[in-house]
Amino acid sequence: MSHAAAVPTLTEAELLDAYARGACPRRVRIRPSSRVLRLLALPHHSLEIVAEAPGVGDLVVFPGRSKLAWRRVLEVRGDELRVRSEVAPRDDGWVDARRAIGRARTVPSIGALAAIAPSAWTRGLYAMAVLLAHARTHAARIRRRRGGLDDYGLRVLTEGDRALYARFHELRSDADGVTRELPPACLAPIAVGLFSSRGELIGTVLMAWPSPADCYFHALFVAPSARGRGGAARLKAFAIRTAKECGARRAYSYVHARNAPCIAANVRAGMHLTGAWLTEGDDPMSAMTHQLVEMAVEL
Repeated sequence: MSHAAAVPTLTEAELLDAYARGACPRRVRIRPSSRVLRLLALPHHSLEIVAEAPGVGDLVVFPGRSKLAWRRVLEVRGDELRVRSEVAPRDDGWVDARRAIGRARTVPSIGALAAIAPSAWTRGLYAMAVLLAHARTHAARIRRRRGGLDDYGLRVLTEGDRALYARFHELRSDADGVTRELPPACLAPIAVGLFSSRGELIGTVLMAWPSPADCYFHALFVAPSARGRGGAARLKAFAIRTAKECGARRAYSYVHARNAPCIAANVRAGMHLTGAWLTEGDDPMSAMTHQLVEMAVEL
């Protein structure tokens, strides 16, 4: 009497490690960390990954540099796949199908629906994510009932504010990689800050200068107490004015495509979506996962 081999259950990190060692099983179960993918994993709360050729509408997993990248197949052309993130406004282009670890077997009803129109499926999920982000922002404003930031201060941060900046950011619980220290001083402004009526630092954005005519805003952070009250928009607008006064002809930044509140704040500050996306040549899957859109303003 023969018995089918048990399918191992791994974490995403364990699967990525097994793939890197060339020891990835042909069939494996995984508990996805993404909330969207957890819906597809019902009712067993895990997805079975099978090392076989994917078709249009399939959910495929790729190895990234530090995490797995889950993509919906929009089109197949020989050994190439045109793919898009499950929640994304645009596709990620063509990738080599041989890079894939395998395709996921999801809830049959959901998988069948996604396979009918994978492009509409992913765009629809993105639209829902944006609507939910706006809804959360408006709900937070209603709960606070504190109105806008009428009494606030804005100024350029200098070398003397290094300790102040570090204290403001040391309590952050964001993901790794956040800039928690002011960069080295240079001739042009390196950061601007938003201050409360009591003189407390409640928001910062860093300014980098790829060229004298271009200013890149990054690491924007506003304290939770100032969110939903116009703080980010005023901070970004001040950074734009500062860049213009220093001779910049263009200011730009990158925002996560699903960060609707930040995109709205940038628009209020005078920036617009350019249609360009941040790409990372050394790790395309990482860029695909982050889905960073470019926003800019001509000065």
